[in-house]
Amino acid sequence: MARLYTLAELRTRVRQTADMEDDGNFITDSELNGYINESIAELYDLILDNESGEVFVKNHVIPTQVGTYSYELASDFYKLSSVHYYSGGDYHPAFPTDPRRYAELAANPPDQTCPEYYLRFNPTTGAKQLFVFPEVDENNLAITYMPFAPIMETDDATWDGFNGWEEFAVVSSAIKCLEKQEQDTAALQLRLQRLEKRVKSHSAYMDTGLPDTIKRVRVRR
Repeated sequence: MARLYTLAELRTRVRQTADMEDDGNFITDSELNGYINESIAELYDLILDNESGEVFVKNHVIPTQVGTYSYELASDFYKLSSVHYYSGGDYHPAFPTDPRRYAELAANPPDQTCPEYYLRFNPTTGAKQLFVFPEVDENNLAITYMPFAPIMETDDATWDGFNGWEEFAVVSSAIKCLEKQEQDTAALQLRLQRLEKRVKSHSAYMDTGLPDTIKRVRVRR
């Protein structure tokens, strides 16, 4: 059973944790919503950095076209997990390469059984692009990626706290509240450190059927 919490419930828990239930609206609900969303994003990054981001993975088939190498990625794209290229009746894993090799790859694309790719991010527009070589036929480029952390905007919006990990977001948000009030955060900082240790310890073993180490071997032909 999921541990779902609404944004309103999380706000209440943050105010209780920071002992700010009667703060005279010194920190508004809108401001507190921002703290909560920021803290949820911090938790997501903590899980991703612990090499356990597969729990958030999404599958997507990119509508492709003959004659192009670049494809715009989904608006919620955050980090790439895998790229597979369909050729000869089978999907082949694509391998990351250096963007500076664009001209070389365009002029002399790799074999279809050993495709290569790289990512580009436009900081001005926010667009994320995937470049794949050789060019692909229609609907035969499959990717898995991790999306951005969810953003809760309405009071009834819900978020799954996994196995009590919502406490990390609650404590982190409470610390932000106390920092604004220029109050001591030492006790909550220690509590957050314990929660961080717990998340790191348990998120690393979400799939207990996996071996401790997986090696990816690239075979060139």
